[in-house]
Amino acid sequence: MKKILSLFIIATLSTSIYAQRKDLTPRVDIEGVLKISYNDFPKGTPILVMNVIKLSSDVQLAVSINNTQISIPSNQAKKIVELHPKTMEQFWMAEYIKSNMFEYYDNKGYRFALRQELTEESNDYLSGISDLYYKDAYIIDYVKTIFCGIAPKDFNKKRPEYADLKIIQSPTPYANMLANGTLLISTGLLTTLDSVEELTAIIASGIAHYVMDHPLLNVQKEISRARRAEFWGGFLVAVAGGLEIALTENNDNYIPGGILLTAAVADEALNYSAIKRLGMGYTNKQRKQADKIAVEFLKFANMDPAALTSALTKIRNYYQREHRQYNEDEKTFGNLNQRLADLGDGKEFSNRTYQKTMANVTTRNAIIQLNSHNYEAARRLVIKKINTNIANDEDYVVLVKANMELTNTQEGNERCLELIQEAKVLSDIPNLELYKQEILVLLRLNKQAKATDVLKEYVALLTDFKAESTDNDAEWAMEEIQWANKLYQQLEMF
Repeated sequence: MKKILSLFIIATLSTSIYAQRKDLTPRVDIEGVLKISYNDFPKGTPILVMNVIKLSSDVQLAVSINNTQISIPSNQAKKIVELHPKTMEQFWMAEYIKSNMFEYYDNKGYRFALRQELTEESNDYLSGISDLYYKDAYIIDYVKTIFCGIAPKDFNKKRPEYADLKIIQSPTPYANMLANGTLLISTGLLTTLDSVEELTAIIASGIAHYVMDHPLLNVQKEISRARRAEFWGGFLVAVAGGLEIALTENNDNYIPGGILLTAAVADEALNYSAIKRLGMGYTNKQRKQADKIAVEFLKFANMDPAALTSALTKIRNYYQREHRQYNEDEKTFGNLNQRLADLGDGKEFSNRTYQKTMANVTTRNAIIQLNSHNYEAARRLVIKKINTNIANDEDYVVLVKANMELTNTQEGNERCLELIQEAKVLSDIPNLELYKQEILVLLRLNKQAKATDVLKEYVALLTDFKAESTDNDAEWAMEEIQWANKLYQQLEMF
């Protein structure tokens, strides 16, 4: 009798109060259970969180329990309620609720003017670095398919941003969420990781920064901000200048049909001053929160949560292996040792299907490292592909060039010849660079007669290639023919 009377009082009060309520969210209908006994309902009782509301001056969860509507204070919900989201959108709404974000917005507002400013600046930035975008439609679609399975589209209609993704050509692992909802990731990240699970973990951590509004919160903390035109004018001019030089003047490793970049140019475009201005200089607390949410998302997606540990370990190892100053990764990944300590031990993830998918991305990164004179880094990328039996003839070109830059021994040069022959077997059509490298290696080994024979083949192939090419490729072929003819004349003198 006492319980029935309590329920009657609750229902009566609820009817009176709910008539005065303000809905802070649309209907969400997230299932869950009570973590503790509450209002005479025992621990473990199934519940349905209908939406977030404001009653008088308090933010509450509107909850249905056994067809009875009650409210639970938002700031106590974490200890009272365990949510069991069923969809991806519900997952992010649940994280919003657990972090008291609606209570925060009710107190602080959404700051639409600042949001608009940050969106415009993010668009300026993206426009300025657009020449760095990776343009392979297959890879873009592959990664966006994963991204779309993680990023919420409709979790808070009051926020004007929308989630999007861009891939930047840079061999350095990079992932950062812009204030307008655009997640920037690098080709270096794609090839440092070895599985969909690891990539999902890093994307989920980035999306968590977006959902928790960390970029906006960080910008608010800045005391002053340089004028938009003043800041971006100088920054984007510098990036454009670096790209122009990289794309037009560096012909050492020209590959017909391709463009050339260096790691330095890519790093300049991902400059820390721009990152900080757009709110992406995350605090350790923010990174810890994002990692925790990413782990929860992996569990929600029925993936091993250890994938985040595996991903961050490989990123840390990259920086240590490439002898980069450790503060270089502060701009993106923060204190990786601390993040890994917080996450605990994990296993290493590897999936050959994923590695095969990223095979051409790895080749591109190896070429960028070669252009940047990072020969050991270029070698490591190619050897990784050879060890997984997914290398192509272009990879062997990179490996031979890197080897020749690093050493000039009889044994090393003989090995380069072996690599060239292995690569010729892999190539469906003659790879011109293989012939050129073969000539150079033979000359190193004082095999002038053999080099002359290969040189003749090279000129014949170049002539055919030039006849079928236009613009830059034809110009390159003409320059190579001139080089080959001069070398032929010189060899005839011996």
